This record gives sequence, C-alpha cells and structure tokens, in this order.
Amino acid sequence: AAVDDPALKLTLREAAAEALGCITKPSPVPAIRKLIDRRCRYEPSRASEYSPELHAHLLRALSRHVDAAEDPRFLEALRSPTVGPRQESLAAFARSRCAELPVAVVDLRGDPDPQIRAAAFTLLLDRRHPQALDFARNALQDYETVVREAAVAALGRYGGDEARAALDRIMLHEGEVLRAAAVAAYEQLGAWDAVQGAAGDKAARVRR
Repeated sequence: AAVDDPALKLTLREAAAEALGCITKPSPVPAIRKLIDRRCRYEPSRASEYSPELHAHLLRALSRHVDAAEDPRFLEALRSPTVGPRQESLAAFARSRCAELPVAVVDLRGDPDPQIRAAAFTLLLDRRHPQALDFARNALQDYETVVREAAVAALGRYGGDEARAALDRIMLHEGEVLRAAAVAAYEQLGAWDAVQGAAGDKAARVRR
C-alpha cells in the first residue's frame, strides 16, 4: 500500500519496495509485479507519472525472487529512458541462469550511459558470448575510460591466448590508466612474467 501511494514521499515508497523484496512468506512476487504494471510502465503519454527510482527499486526486489529471463518486466525495463531501471535489469540478467543472453541485453554495449556499457561488456565476456573478444576490442576503443577499464578487467577473467595478446598490446600502446588495469588482468590470467615485467614501467601507477 505504501509503494502504491503517490501522496507519500518517494524515499518512503522506495523503502517499502525494498522491504517487499525481503519478504519470503507469503511470496511478494504477485504484489511486486502488480505494482510494476500499475506504477512503472513507461509510456511517453504518461511520462510525468513515471517514477524511474521506484521502478529500479521494484525491479531489484523482484530479482530476489525470480530469474530475469523468466519475467518480461526485466526486458521491458531495458527500454526505460532513465539509467536506474536499465542498470537493475542488467544486474538481474547478470545473476540469471539463462543459457543465452537476450539480444536486448547484448545491445546494451551501445547504451548511451558508460556505466551500463561497462557492465554490459563485462557480462558478455564473463558469459563467454560467441563474439565476446570482438566486443572487447570494440570496448577498448570506447571514449569513456570506465568502459575501457571494464573491458581490460574482463579480458583477464576471460583468459586464453587472444586475451593475453590484447593485454600485451595495451602495455605497448595505451596510457598508464589502462596499463595499470592490464597488470591486474595479467594476475587473473596467471601471467606472472608480465606482472613482473610491469614493475619496470615508467608510470608509478603501473609499478604500484
């Protein structure tokens, strides 16, 4: 009832949404779904009534009880014009047990928000998407440092000769921020020769 009451302060409604996610018996899933359908369906004609903050909290609550691949509300949230619901939906798919990520999730690598692009590239590499290495190469050309750093870190977890070769190129041609990230990725790869070699780097950040 508190979530559904627009007369209450948004912070109280968000707290109520979070509390719904903590309930286990009876299952809060029907109530959360009903609230999303009632209050958090974004439509241009009802943009003034849409609360992205509340939408994000309800998605987080719902993700504690259902797999994102089994509820269309998570895919719908990827079309939200605001970052919060897209972030929560992507995080839910990262926890999903689905064998194959939906196309809409893969497409988030082109999202306008750099944090979402970074999370998308991370997820694609961690799930070993068939085109993961191609996506990583594209991410390394992104204009936002946070995206490039995320791609470097994910390459370390991805492993293999191609990932090692990509990290080697970073050490030769990129600035100190990415070189430092590459050292941590080398550790994930178990490439201790490269880690030790970086101790002689010209940049203190990399040596540290």
